[in-house]
Amino acid sequence: MRHKSLKNNSLSAARPLASHPQRAASLLLRANQRLARRYGTPRLGNKRDVVSELVFIILSARTQGGNHEAIYRRLRRHFGTWENVRDASVSDVQRVIREAGLSRVKARQITSLLRKITRDFGSLSAGAFRRMDTEHLERYLITLPGVGLKTARCVMLYALDRAVFPVDTHCMRLFQNLGLIRARMRFEYAQEPLQAAVPEDIRYSLHVNAVAHGRETCVAVSPRCSSCAINLLCVNRRAAAS
Repeated sequence: MRHKSLKNNSLSAARPLASHPQRAASLLLRANQRLARRYGTPRLGNKRDVVSELVFIILSARTQGGNHEAIYRRLRRHFGTWENVRDASVSDVQRVIREAGLSRVKARQITSLLRKITRDFGSLSAGAFRRMDTEHLERYLITLPGVGLKTARCVMLYALDRAVFPVDTHCMRLFQNLGLIRARMRFEYAQEPLQAAVPEDIRYSLHVNAVAHGRETCVAVSPRCSSCAINLLCVNRRAAAS
């Protein structure tokens, strides 16, 4: 019963999006233009290969700072191929990624998903993923160990150029600051309404620019509002200045 209540509260927070979809789309387009001028729509270190991106995102979860990039490179150097990682023991993989948060859990997730992909498609080639339509691809990815909807959409966006919009904490904060959602929502309930609000042709650029903005300027503690590229659009900035 509590779960249902939380879902209702999250959906209630998104009502401004449903009530004013054209206003929301227009505002997001304006925000994206300003953010793109500031941050240049960066790549953020994400990978073009599907399997590489899956591993990269799993390693990034709960890993301090940018350490996940160094850990990812160490994993690649040590094993050489994803097939070698797949065939290694969980303990061997864990030793290599020991500095990642929850290293044993991540080692198990990585080896398990590599084995599942091989069982399902015969290899770790990206060909099968590229041939799937977006709906079936998303449905398959979330069956992989350690992969939720946000991770699936990140993989689809970065590695497969699908017009999806993964919602993370930076995107959530952007929507709040633009007055498009009333309060913080649970991530599992935020994915659909927030994606639907973003025009397809800016889903990639808005996502990466929102992440860059959240890391550099609109940080959770002591945001740098005076240097914010979208401070004139931000309802929280206007409230602080009044």
